[in-house]
Amino acid sequence: MVNHPRGGSYLYTSGYCPSLQVWMDAWEEELPVEEAVSDYREFFAGYTAVTAEIEELIRSYVHDRAVNGIFLESFRVRFGALLWMVGERFG
Repeated sequence: MVNHPRGGSYLYTSGYCPSLQVWMDAWEEELPVEEAVSDYREFFAGYTAVTAEIEELIRSYVHDRAVNGIFLESFRVRFGALLWMVGERFG
């Protein structure tokens, strides 16, 4: 939440009653090795130039963990949403 300069929450001091919802999710993905390598390459390309050396590190990582040509990746994430009714104010 954005804090109001005089203290307290901006949404509350503006007359809104926000609700914070947080939830977790988990899932697994099975990908063919080449698809997993491609996904990792695209991910790292957002942070650095994917050189031949980095490409080989990615490929090695995926191949070392693949079983019968399938790479299994597990995800655990936490999501959150701050919600309030526009037009409904108290005070």
